[in-house]
Amino acid sequence: YQQFSYPEGIDVAQVLSAHGFDAVSRAILVRSLGQEPTRYPNWKIAQKLVGSALYYRLHRDRSYVESATPVLRGYVAELGRQIAASPRGMLLRERFSSDIKDSVFGLHSQAVAWQGLNAIADVWSATGHAHLAANARRLASRLERGLRRAVRESQRRLPDGSLFVPARLL
Repeated sequence: YQQFSYPEGIDVAQVLSAHGFDAVSRAILVRSLGQEPTRYPNWKIAQKLVGSALYYRLHRDRSYVESATPVLRGYVAELGRQIAASPRGMLLRERFSSDIKDSVFGLHSQAVAWQGLNAIADVWSATGHAHLAANARRLASRLERGLRRAVRESQRRLPDGSLFVPARLL
């Protein structure tokens, strides 16, 4: 693998960070912030928010937060534009995955975006960015309502009584 893979590359940064390889984790995160999120941009943006938040939670590296905040703020703004424009309070449809080209409301990408908005709000709150934290938390709340509604509308009770929630919502 001679290329940076998304969103899995951020998963690698999170595991490395959890095992104390903070310099390598930070390097992966910094590199990811310079990459344009294409193909399934919301999922990639969301993973970067989650990965950055975990890195801060584990290492309390304020310099990373300060240097990454302009890019992360832009990501939050992009998610916010989509949530505000959506009558469902969700992010736009996007490609399901690298091998499935269907444009969907993906449970996986929507849920990671919700997680990412909440996680980065916690970081910004802890690092003195109260306004950014409040905005991210407000967007997370709106996305949560839209996502929960979409899950309710999409879920099906199966004959055996189990609950099926599809990865492709609505």
